[in-house]
Parts: sequence; C-alpha cells; structure tokens
Amino acid sequence: IPNVFVNSYKNKDVDVISHRYVNYTSDAVIRALGNDYKECGRYVYDKNTFPKTEIDPDYSKYLSEKDYGKEILVLSWRINNKNVRIWFILHEDGTFVSFDSVEYTDDVEF
Repeated sequence: IPNVFVNSYKNKDVDVISHRYVNYTSDAVIRALGNDYKECGRYVYDKNTFPKTEIDPDYSKYLSEKDYGKEILVLSWRINNKNVRIWFILHEDGTFVSFDSVEYTDDVEF
C-alpha cells in the first residue's frame, strides 16, 4: 500500500505515525503487511464506544451514527521493531475496511 504512512506527531522525541487508510480491506492490508498479525479485539460500535486508552482512535472522527451496530476488528503487527495497530469496521458487503491506525516504537508511552 503506497504512501500510507504520514508522520503525525512526536512523543518523547520518538515518531508516532498515524495512518489513515481509506477503503483498504483487511485482506489488502494483510497482503501488504504480512500474515504475522495478532487480533487485538472485536466489538460492536455504538453510542457508548469511546477510546479506552490514548492509543485508541477517536471513533467519532472516523465513524458516524450510521455505523452503530457494525463490528469493529483490531489487528496488530510487529514490523521492524515497530508496533502497528489498525482498526477496521465491517461493511455491508461483509468486508472489514480500515478507518484508522497507528505505528509506534516501544519507547512511546501512551
């Protein structure tokens, strides 16, 4: 997936890279990043879904009320000493499509 990594902010002099994938299916991301990933969670998005930690996305920034009731899938990779976490939402056609992600080193504290 070309040009998806955009430097968004620094934390303790370590880059944290925020990704904004638009309409990338989980299958496409897995093909690009590899099969060595971990499923970090599945849950249903509703009006009570808020970031649990600083690493979680601001759901209201990416999703709307029309997304209530849809399943969210979170996958994580460890690539070149960096952690990559990507959030996907289930679309009507049965595919998971990414709506936010973050890449960071172990030095970053959330």
